[in-house]
Amino acid sequence: MNNNKLIAEFMGDTFYPEPQHWYDSHGSFIGDALKYHNSWDWLMPVVQKCFEVAENEDDFFDISGNLPYMDETYKSVVEFIKTYNDMQTLREDAQFINTRNYGSTRTS
Repeated sequence: MNNNKLIAEFMGDTFYPEPQHWYDSHGSFIGDALKYHNSWDWLMPVVQKCFEVAENEDDFFDISGNLPYMDETYKSVVEFIKTYNDMQTLREDAQFINTRNYGSTRTS
């Protein structure tokens, strides 16, 4: 599932093609298949990280409102991560443009 890969990358997990295993951000083996879509044990740490990186409560509202329902929580987490990634990209682009336009002309 492509969305599981999106979540894994958000969580800092890494895929190694040989022998086709996933490892978490601490280097621990987590399996050869991702289970974010069908396991609360896998999904809840993602929910926690979303809560931690959310810039305000409204950003987290859709996830928290769907917590009783795994499928809906999963979908909300995926949408949150997509938006979060888009915002990170915009910030990086803005920083690059700012550095490019003004970086060489500024003095300390």
